[in-house]
Amino acid sequence: MNDLAGASSFDHNRYGATADIAPRYQIFVKGANHGYYNRVWGKDKDSTAYCDTPPVGSMRLTRSAQESNGLFLINSFMRYHVGGEQKFAAYWNGTAQLPDAVCESGVGPCDERVVLTVQKGSNRRKVIARFERDDSIERNERGGSIKFSDFNAIGRYPMVWGGGGALDISEPARLPGFAYDYNSGRGFQVVADHVELVWSSPNPSIVIDLKGLSARRMDSLTFRIGVVRPMGQEVLVTLTDGANRHATLTASDFSDALYNGPRKKGEGVPLKDHPDDVAFVGQAKGLLNMVAIPLKAFEGVDTNNLKELKLVFPKDSGKVAITDIELQNLGRDKPAQKLAGK
Repeated sequence: MNDLAGASSFDHNRYGATADIAPRYQIFVKGANHGYYNRVWGKDKDSTAYCDTPPVGSMRLTRSAQESNGLFLINSFMRYHVGGEQKFAAYWNGTAQLPDAVCESGVGPCDERVVLTVQKGSNRRKVIARFERDDSIERNERGGSIKFSDFNAIGRYPMVWGGGGALDISEPARLPGFAYDYNSGRGFQVVADHVELVWSSPNPSIVIDLKGLSARRMDSLTFRIGVVRPMGQEVLVTLTDGANRHATLTASDFSDALYNGPRKKGEGVPLKDHPDDVAFVGQAKGLLNMVAIPLKAFEGVDTNNLKELKLVFPKDSGKVAITDIELQNLGRDKPAQKLAGK
């Protein structure tokens, strides 16, 4: 849908009841359109009335590429969750790449096209910070402090209970640049509770007191980020343990969620916007997408006694939204597989 209505469903339902341990997923396909997942429309003879052939230089997927994309994503989901085919588990646990057959001309990898967000059930997550409570920009979900430093503006945006559409008259005011344009279908489309951040000098930070949190039975640090301006951002992620041992990792080494276009990391991306993408700044649809970093990557840190999490934004300026900072068990104990078939 033009308004990415599925994202609203995910946002509303990502935290189920404690007894509901089913995982939730959001799939964001960069460059997909409304029609190319359908060959036949119920009331229309030709879907080109909705989706024309992508122009030269466009970020959009061709029909054939989008059909291959959908064939894998839809079929693998059903074959894993309904049919129990474990060869697809690694992808849906966020630990495997897309198969080459999904990519344009069958040449991969092409994971920059698809961003997978996973929210595991209550038995496989430990929430560190979300922004539903009135005091959630001062106190995190573990009872410790959360401090925002050197931002020009900070706005907490609670959950909107509704479709997130133009008729949601209860929707709170957004910070400048975060509003969604319902006429064009452009902008930041999200109803989840989150915090909106704006800065004009490099290296503002979020520092979270973890109060000795143990990551036992968890394998990943995850958070959801929406890049609003410019096309890309970077996040430096530091975990510190109770003995003050720390490790700093670069988020884009583990995720394609930090660049709004289907662009591979390189040539400065995502810290620098690619010259070919300048025309798309402000046009790309924005969602809260997951960054997932394996805890094992924080070498030398005792993850069973975590003191602090720090997120630093090194770009000179920007606008992002953050929520769902968590420890999760994504199933990284299962080896990643290279999926060759459909």
